Amino acid sequence: ATSGQFANAPVDVIVAACTGASYLIGAERERAIVDLVQAARGVPFLTAALAAVAALRARDAKRIALLSPYPETLNAASAPYWRSHGFDIVAVAGPQPRTDRFHPIYAVQSDMVLQTYRELSDAGADAVLMLGTGMPTLRPILQGADEGLTPAVSCNLALVWAAVQKKPWTDLAEGSIADWCRGVHWRERLDTLFPLPAGA
Repeated sequence: ATSGQFANAPVDVIVAACTGASYLIGAERERAIVDLVQAARGVPFLTAALAAVAALRARDAKRIALLSPYPETLNAASAPYWRSHGFDIVAVAGPQPRTDRFHPIYAVQSDMVLQTYRELSDAGADAVLMLGTGMPTLRPILQGADEGLTPAVSCNLALVWAAVQKKPWTDLAEGSIADWCRGVHWRERLDTLFPLPAGA
């Protein structure tokens, strides 16, 4: 119903930037909804979770570590989702917000994500998957790449990587995800729009 509100706008792809819903309905129901929306609208429909699945497969990752800002209740729903797509979860860790004034995901800061990423890099995973579309991940991904940490992808980064291809999630190109995770397509723009403070 929501996708129908775009009417005759020149839309090439529709994305849903929410992973929690995918965990709660499960992979089978998610794929059915994706197929339904694609058939109804005539364009690819991508969820953040399925884009992350495609990105992890493109990196040939089988063993993953989850960097999660979620409470334990949502982590409990998250893990079976990733396992249903064939991934072995070797570790789960999350940064602790410094304040309880906001929803936990929106209270997490980049330096906290980076610290947790460094810890998970020693977990023996093929990739670190950063969950939570509200958690800041771009700077930690770049810093981790520069430090030689275990490759990481976030659900947001995967969703943008998928969306620019304008293809269904099952047809996404495999060769470009490593460049996206190194910031080849977006590092300069990030530095221009959001420069790091002096001395950072």
